[in-house]
Amino acid sequence: MSIDTFHSQIAGILTEAIALRHELHDHPEIALNEWETRKRIRSFLGDEFRYLEPLMETDLIAEWPGRDESECIALRADMDALPTDDESFQYGAMHACGHDGHMAILAAAARLLADNRIVPQRTVRFVFQPGEEVAGAGRELAALGAYRGARSAYALHGWPGLPLGSVALKEGAYFGASHHFRALFRGRGGHGAYPEKGLNPLPPAARALLMLQKLHDEVFESRGEVVNACALNGGSASNVIPDEARLLGTVRYLEPERGESLEESIRDIFADSVKDTSIELELDYEKTYDLPVMNNPSRCDIVRRAAKGRGDSGGQDNDIRRITVIEEETVERGSEDFAFALAKVPGCLFKLGLGEGMPPLHSTGFDFPDEALAPGILMMSRLALGEDEG
Repeated sequence: MSIDTFHSQIAGILTEAIALRHELHDHPEIALNEWETRKRIRSFLGDEFRYLEPLMETDLIAEWPGRDESECIALRADMDALPTDDESFQYGAMHACGHDGHMAILAAAARLLADNRIVPQRTVRFVFQPGEEVAGAGRELAALGAYRGARSAYALHGWPGLPLGSVALKEGAYFGASHHFRALFRGRGGHGAYPEKGLNPLPPAARALLMLQKLHDEVFESRGEVVNACALNGGSASNVIPDEARLLGTVRYLEPERGESLEESIRDIFADSVKDTSIELELDYEKTYDLPVMNNPSRCDIVRRAAKGRGDSGGQDNDIRRITVIEEETVERGSEDFAFALAKVPGCLFKLGLGEGMPPLHSTGFDFPDEALAPGILMMSRLALGEDEG
């Protein structure tokens, strides 16, 4: 089957893909607990695929053999929901980042190969990854070999604000790396009228906040990096010295080698903030997402060609073959653990347009639009065939 006849096949799988997305949306599971999600995807795919042994228990990796089995093309979808309430269901978990749509798209693309008995040039590996949110499980999954033997790796992310029927991408750094810090300043509480009898943790916490802001101003101006103190908590009354104060924040950067330098500067700031005081400091510095997403230029070209489609000139505006490519110049400061796959295999993470009027990601009003499934299935199907890869 030609790469450009997929558009006529998608209608046959689309109803099933929509039903699957709704089922996944209605049964969200948070990071590393995607047991039922895995079962639903496995059931949708059926028994014709070659399944790899789970690497992290809730992951699902299915292969469709190609003519050349010496290497594969890896396509990834994330599985987990956010630990927040849906406006409608109130589960304590919600697919507020579109992972239900990502899974439905990838599962439908896999089924297109199987249902049409297509033998691609190369084996296609469909990676359904747990724990993208908070856990950053993409790091461990990549380390355990999920992308071993792959010559390319691709993933999409649904994106509100971009037109339906569009994809967006950027070569090089596209999503930022991130650190998170949580500092506990432990003093000694007491009456606000007698500060000499207590040990107020708020002044050193405030000093740290101001020094962090100064660091942010410096690195943001010079490199576009972020050092942002997002929460300062301590005390609850105007006349009571609290026992503790907490300062929490995040760091974002685009160059992998900058992570160590930023961490060192931030640790120095916190150490200086309590210097010559009796305040005890506990600093939790977390670096789960410490790699930026780095898109390979040649793989970006493959995504561009997949969006265009061989022979897809013309077509009506509502033709699902008509996918617009948006070349982005700015880097997203949000993090994505597909970065760890791209550190091992050249590839591309691209955005899939969900519509200009959509609520933002991670909001309780977000719901992946069914209208975006067909363009996503088309993109992943074309990338699965890999006919345009040299």
